[in-house]
Amino acid sequence: MKKLRNMAVLAIGVSAVPIIFAAQAASAGMAYTVTNLGGLGGTITEAFGINSQGEVVGDSMTAINSTSGTGGYDQPFLWKPTTPNGTTGTMYSLDPNYSSSSYIGLGQAINGQGQVVGVEGTSAGYQTFLWTPSQNNGVTGSLVNLNVPVGAGTWVYGMNNSGQVVGATGSASSSEAFLWQPDVANGSTGSTQNLGFLPGGTSSWAGGINDNGQVVGGSNNTAFIWTASAGMQPLTTPTGDGSAGDQINKAGEVAGDLVTSNTVGGATTYTYHAAVWSSAGIQELPSLGGQSSGAMAINNNGEVVGWGQTSNGNTDIFVYENGVMTDLNTLTGYTLGGVYGINDSGQIIADYTDASNHRTAYLLTPVTTPEPAALSIMVLALGATMLLKKRRLRRA
Repeated sequence: MKKLRNMAVLAIGVSAVPIIFAAQAASAGMAYTVTNLGGLGGTITEAFGINSQGEVVGDSMTAINSTSGTGGYDQPFLWKPTTPNGTTGTMYSLDPNYSSSSYIGLGQAINGQGQVVGVEGTSAGYQTFLWTPSQNNGVTGSLVNLNVPVGAGTWVYGMNNSGQVVGATGSASSSEAFLWQPDVANGSTGSTQNLGFLPGGTSSWAGGINDNGQVVGGSNNTAFIWTASAGMQPLTTPTGDGSAGDQINKAGEVAGDLVTSNTVGGATTYTYHAAVWSSAGIQELPSLGGQSSGAMAINNNGEVVGWGQTSNGNTDIFVYENGVMTDLNTLTGYTLGGVYGINDSGQIIADYTDASNHRTAYLLTPVTTPEPAALSIMVLALGATMLLKKRRLRRA
C-alpha cells in the first residue's frame, strides 16, 4: 500500500503580456497572446506539459536566500489559468517541501482531470511520481511514488486521460520503455509493464500515449507504436535512416522526426527532419529554411509544433496547421528556443534561455482575427446599423 503525502501549495499570481501579435506572411488571421508564466522566485522556469483546459506543468526554481544562501531548488509546478484556456493564472508548487539544491523536481505531463506525472531526483537516479488533485482540476492534492525502478535512465514522458503513464527505466546507457497502468482509471496505485525492444534491440523509450492506449517512442533508432494486442511494431522508416516518435493523438497520428547521417573524413553529422506518421504514410514537414527540424507534439486536430533551423542558422519554433508552416519567432517577435506541447485549443507551451542561462516559460494562446473578407462584411454591417439608427432618430 503506497503512502499518500498531502501537498501544501505555494501560489504566485502572474499576468499575461497584454500584446497580441498579428501574423506576417503566415496563415491569414493568425495571432497569439503571449503569457509569461512567471516562476517561484528563481531564474529558471520550464513548461513541459499542457492539458485541454490550458493547465501547464513543468519545473521552476525557488529564490536563493541572500542571508542563509539556501534556496535555488527546482520544484514541480502547476500553472492554473484564471478561466479555462485563459491567458492569466497562478503558479502552484506541487511539492513546496522539496528542497535539495542537488535535486531536480519537475512535472512532465498533465491529463484532462489535472493529474500530473513527473520526476524528482538526481542524475544518479530519478523517482517517478503521480500527483492527483483532491478534486478534478484542483490545486491541492496528494503525491505518490509510482515505484518504477529508479535509475539514471528512468524518466516519464506522457500520460493519457485514464491515468496511464509511459516513459523509460534503466541506466544512462540502456533503458527500456514502460507503461504504468493504474488499478482503476485515474487511480493512484497500479503496476508497471516493460514494453521490450524492437528485434535485435537493447534499448527503448516511450514518448507518448493516447486515450486508446497506443504508445509511441523509439527503439534501435527506429520509431515504434505499441498496442496491447500487437505489442511493439516499427513505424515505416526510409531504409538507412533513423526515426523517433514523440507524441500520438487520438486518431493515431504520430509526431516525431526522421534522422539522416553523413560521414565525411571520418566525422559523422546527423540531420533531423520533422515528420508525421498517419494512415496515409509518412509526411515530412516543410522546413524553416535551414537543414534540421523536429516535431515535438501533435494535438487531436492534427496541428503540430516543433523546432527548426532557419536559413540564417537560428533555431526557431513552428506550428504546422492546415498545410501551412508558421515560424512563431517571426510571428510573435519573441526569441523562442524550445517548444513542448499544444492542446486542442491551439495553446502552445514554449521557452527561451538567455545568455545568462535564465530560462522563461511562455504560453501562446491563439487569437481569432477576422479574415479581410469577413472584416469588410463587419464594416458594412456596422455602417448599415449606424445608418438605420440615424434614420430612426430623424423619424423621431
